[in-house]
Amino acid sequence: MGFGVVAEQATGYPGYDSFMTRDKATIGKILKDNGYWTSWFGKDHNTPDFQASQSGPFDQWPTGMGFDYFYGFVGGDANQWQPNLFRNTTAIYPYYNNPGWNLITGMADDAIEYLRRITAINPDQPFFIYYVPGAVHAPHHPTPEWIKKIGTCSTMVGTSCEIRSSPITKGSSNPAGRQTHSVAT
Repeated sequence: MGFGVVAEQATGYPGYDSFMTRDKATIGKILKDNGYWTSWFGKDHNTPDFQASQSGPFDQWPTGMGFDYFYGFVGGDANQWQPNLFRNTTAIYPYYNNPGWNLITGMADDAIEYLRRITAINPDQPFFIYYVPGAVHAPHHPTPEWIKKIGTCSTMVGTSCEIRSSPITKGSSNPAGRQTHSVAT
């Protein structure tokens, strides 16, 4: 497969060079070839370091490996407030003149919009979303809302503290028409 180590630690040895050869297939490629919409949101830690630029080549990026759509960053981690962010292979800057913008919220919003787009085209076509948030990895940049929730919880030493996420606020239902509910996290 070519990935015995993460891309930044690749060597010239077979199986450790960070290249997925054309005789291998990602889950995105397999599902796309079988009629699925395929997308990748978040961390792409599979593109070789020397190809992770605007000049490509892009065959080792998610869109070159069977994914119809990519919204995320290339590498192991990213600033959650001002990431090196890409839509497919184009750099985007959604945080510019947008104080308070955060990658986790931006990814969720983009994934919801993506689902709306593809289900409007063909609501019966199956889809696959590979969703890899970076906030659970270094660096940890929670929003003020989460800092408050966690701070409140940490002051309750010796008691039970349950943190619940907020429901989606852009409508009362998700793109598939199902009701959204708060989920314990």
